Amino acid sequence: MPILCQIVRREHRATGYGFMNLVSVLAGASVTVIMGGIRDKGISLGPVFTFLAGLTAFAGLLVLLIRPKERSMRSSSDLADSG
Repeated sequence: MPILCQIVRREHRATGYGFMNLVSVLAGASVTVIMGGIRDKGISLGPVFTFLAGLTAFAGLLVLLIRPKERSMRSSSDLADSG
């Protein structure tokens, strides 16, 4: 969520938080149902956890590659001089 603050404008942050929460709840519920079905069939959950760990590492890498847009950073003294 701190990264969201760096890449999303202030007026869209609440929508971003809501969307992130929606996706995380849906993903958690889906994985729980899928893993329950796999477990009921007597299949080991080890490969599933390995896949999810790889997916999490990939997502972490993508987050590290996000770069915020460069904004003109004017100091408060520049703002006072201009107006």
